[in-house]
Amino acid sequence: TKTTYTNGISQIFATYCNGCHGLAPGSGNVVLSDYASAKTAGVGMKTNFLNAINYTSATAAMNMPQSGKLSDCQITQITKWINNGCPQ
Repeated sequence: TKTTYTNGISQIFATYCNGCHGLAPGSGNVVLSDYASAKTAGVGMKTNFLNAINYTSATAAMNMPQSGKLSDCQITQITKWINNGCPQ
């Protein structure tokens, strides 16, 4: 299945991320509740974004979501989405 923002990613963000990253300016100036903002974060912060969801950030406070690590499947979906250029 092709992973896109509309087909899978937005639902993950809505469930696990938008509590802190849903409205501008968003925690850490990251907004994930709309496609344009999520793509900006995925492209512009690629390494930090992937480190955060894989819980390999420089500090524990940067690991996301802070409530607990996403499932391996969800991490794979987001990773593929980012590595494919964040398709809508």
